[in-house]
This record gives sequence, C-alpha cells and structure tokens, in this order.
Amino acid sequence: MARVTGKRREGAFKTGLDPDVETQSEDRAAFRELIAQYYQRFHPNGPAERCLLDDLIYCDWSIRRFQRLQAEAGNQGLEWYSLLASKAAAYESALKTLRDYQANH
Repeated sequence: MARVTGKRREGAFKTGLDPDVETQSEDRAAFRELIAQYYQRFHPNGPAERCLLDDLIYCDWSIRRFQRLQAEAGNQGLEWYSLLASKAAAYESALKTLRDYQANH
C-alpha cells in the first residue's frame, strides 16, 4: 500500500492513501469519496486508528478493483477469485481490528 508523507491540505483527511498512486488509471474522485465516507463513518482518533482505517479503505478499493477486472475478463477471470477472496479476508480482519481498537481506546 502506498503511503504519502509531507503536509496535507488544510481540511483534508489525515490519510496515508494517495488517490494519484492508488487508483492508477481508475476514477480518483470515486476513491476520494470512498475515503471520505470511511472517515465520516469511523472518525479515527490518532495514527493507529488512521492506519487501520487506511488498510480497510485500501482493501475495499482492491475488492472493487478485482470485481471490475473479473467482470471484464468474464470466464477468463477465474484466477481473480483467489485474489478477491484474499482481499475480502483482509478487509474483514482490518474491520474487526479497527472496531476492537476503537472499543478499547
């Protein structure tokens, strides 16, 4: 997962995700909207929660990417299934970790 360093625009989310890097040729506005939706939902407090939330967002975006690629590939896309399953498991794990962390801190 790409991380960005340096100063952020005022009012921007303090995320380590960079839409210019993460989306490649995909819809950057959609990725920014996904980030905003997650940050509005979870309100991370501190760098640990932001890191967990960034992992969750990255997994969600990757799942969406794999689903698009699999749909485009049709029957040829069966090899994408294991990648999709792997990201789905990572998403569930990141979500559980974030919820547990927020409940205990």
